[in-house]
Amino acid sequence: MKTIGILLAAGKSQRFGPEDKLLSTYQGQPLCRYAAEAMRASDADGLVVCISNPSLEPEFDGFQVTRCGGLQSDSLKAGIKAAIALNADRILVALADMPHITTGTLNTLLETKASLAACTKNGNRPTVPALFDHTYFDALLKLEGDQGARMLLQQVAAENMVQISPVEAFDVDTQADLSGPQA
Repeated sequence: MKTIGILLAAGKSQRFGPEDKLLSTYQGQPLCRYAAEAMRASDADGLVVCISNPSLEPEFDGFQVTRCGGLQSDSLKAGIKAAIALNADRILVALADMPHITTGTLNTLLETKASLAACTKNGNRPTVPALFDHTYFDALLKLEGDQGARMLLQQVAAENMVQISPVEAFDVDTQADLSGPQA
């Protein structure tokens, strides 16, 4: 079973401001580097990153780069199409603005016994990273807007959810978030 890891790094970051948040320094490195390193070290069989800013490309060595823009669903769809072209049976989706996501969490998702879908959860809220079997590809390709796969994640069975801490679930949305998760 071939699993392609998809890292979404093409968002508009409207709440962050005019600069690309993924290139902003977070704990001494570009923000996007943390998620890229975690995905690169995972057991995924191949890697795809969806970017809108060409300046990000050097941060994603080892990834097949797909350029896209628009809403979160547009980025996800571009990643899925690239994964399908790589003969993916499953996809592992993560966000490039989550600097504390770990390779261990990504591999735990890859190892779940879920036959169709698995995801992480923060408290009781299902969230990404998430794993989807090929039977979800059509539904994912029909998503619209800036919500991504949220509705599909709500359908994942509780036993197929991997609990992560609020720190690991932390994502950077604003300039203030660059100071790290608040205790």
